[in-house]
Amino acid sequence: MHWHRSVLLNHRHLHHLAAWCQETTTPYCYDGVGSNTFSVTLGTCHQRSPRPTADICSSFTLISAETRGKGGVDVTNLLNPPFNSSRDTKILIPGFTNEVLDEKWDQLKEVLLDEGNNVIMVNWSQAANLTNYAQARADARVVGFQVAKVMADIVENTEATYDQMHLIGSGMGAHVAGYAGSTGEKVARITGLDPAGGETVTFGLTEGSSRGQQCRLDISDAEFVDVIHTNAHGGLDGGYIGLQNELGHQDFYVNDGINQLGCEEGDEFCNHARALDYFTESVPVDNYGSFPCQSKASTRAGLEDGVQCSPDDPCPEMGYRAEKIKGDGYAYRVETNAEPPYSINHYTTPTTTSAPQ
Repeated sequence: MHWHRSVLLNHRHLHHLAAWCQETTTPYCYDGVGSNTFSVTLGTCHQRSPRPTADICSSFTLISAETRGKGGVDVTNLLNPPFNSSRDTKILIPGFTNEVLDEKWDQLKEVLLDEGNNVIMVNWSQAANLTNYAQARADARVVGFQVAKVMADIVENTEATYDQMHLIGSGMGAHVAGYAGSTGEKVARITGLDPAGGETVTFGLTEGSSRGQQCRLDISDAEFVDVIHTNAHGGLDGGYIGLQNELGHQDFYVNDGINQLGCEEGDEFCNHARALDYFTESVPVDNYGSFPCQSKASTRAGLEDGVQCSPDDPCPEMGYRAEKIKGDGYAYRVETNAEPPYSINHYTTPTTTSAPQ
């Protein structure tokens, strides 16, 4: 099978994301994703159907050691130059109206390349920059399907595996990553950077609700889901961008999880964007340490203490070097400096990048 051919996701995968919907539906055909019927039922995940893919206009660009500094290549041309399947692949997914964070995403791309990774940049800005947030979050479902298709194509046409796939999404992009993870085969890891709140994902967050999990990033979307909260709030008021609820195997609440040191009071976007800053800094930094979520963090976020850490059995590190330890569903707090370097225990580790193979 060649890259220029359309590889459709299995229809059972496509059905999975729409399974919770009621009968009031609108059919669309999504090029490169397949035919499916998305719910427009009020009160479920979204209040409208996604637009056709031609209107969403997503693109996926590979940057690797071979293409670095040359603008990258579209994923449909991954065999020219050859895709190096010996490397891990990091898929970067911005959130709603994240064009103002382009420079920050470029910084993350560069440090990930320094670590010897393939990087795929997802551009869904034509949909994500809509002034209509309700439509953008509906379109995000199609983008999630497209990300799943890209990964399926890579695995089918190269020697890469899902164990090498790591999705990193900010805001609504974190839920796009969740849609991708729940649609196709389970990937190794998803990192949510201050996942978006609002009615899309707060619906069904009550204990035991499977519908809420299908609307948002959750623990079942990857083998390891880690989440960094920097502007988290449980309600729909107050202007907070992020979601306070625990979503992953590990949830890190930075400072108090709502207000970040160095951000002006009321600057919610600064608080939200810090999640991307912290993760980027964590790539070359060892020991971005955490503590059990208690005291101020648990009081503000409404969390209960549950995990114990010690010098011999430390809490996990936040960010790039996070690992699935100490069981599932625990919350941790992290303290930072007000300015870079944000990590209080900041020191770098040698880059292990080898010559391109």
